[in-house]
Amino acid sequence: MMTRTARRGHESKWPWIIPACAATGVLTILLLALGAKGAEVSQTLSLGVGIIGCLISVYFQKTEAPLPSLQPWWYWLLSVVPLAILAVAVGWWLFIHKPDEHVTDLVHIPPNGQEVHDQGEVLVTLPVSNDSTASFGWDNLALTLRLVNPKSVGNCVTPATLDITPILDGKQGDTVKKVSSETEVHLPLDGAKRRISARVVVHLPDPSCVVNLTVSEAVLFN
Repeated sequence: MMTRTARRGHESKWPWIIPACAATGVLTILLLALGAKGAEVSQTLSLGVGIIGCLISVYFQKTEAPLPSLQPWWYWLLSVVPLAILAVAVGWWLFIHKPDEHVTDLVHIPPNGQEVHDQGEVLVTLPVSNDSTASFGWDNLALTLRLVNPKSVGNCVTPATLDITPILDGKQGDTVKKVSSETEVHLPLDGAKRRISARVVVHLPDPSCVVNLTVSEAVLFN
């Protein structure tokens, strides 16, 4: 009788693993859906989760007596469930979700993007093959622009701001104002079919300042 009671007490400690594995799979899918942002979030969480996991394992090793081996059906269940969740996550990632696409090298900045003065305008474009974006069907563009001071002296970049207006199929979208250098902005593509571009207005507090406009990063994502 004592053995059966101990065995039932032991088995009752294990069912929490299944919902824990399910929650892990759901969290993995959500992080995959975030793309590059999901990678940043996972990297931030991994350190804390790893430290807490090590502390918990050390604590239970010191406070609990060794547990008897699992029943065969429990062993197979605990082995199959995580693999099934992982297979679902990987299948969703490969066949349903579309990974982010880095297009930094494809963004075109015209010659007037060099030595831009205060209130200067630059039209940044994303060339697409056959002048059509319908083939890839992205929802958003994450754009990070960088200002560079061509001179060795002068504080021109830090106080400078940018006004970025997306132009999709010739139609202007909402302007994102007062964007600093190296700050990421998300521009909705709103189902653009022909052309993606953005008009950038540079604001320099010092009229004597001159800056070069470059693209630090451009990522298409859903």
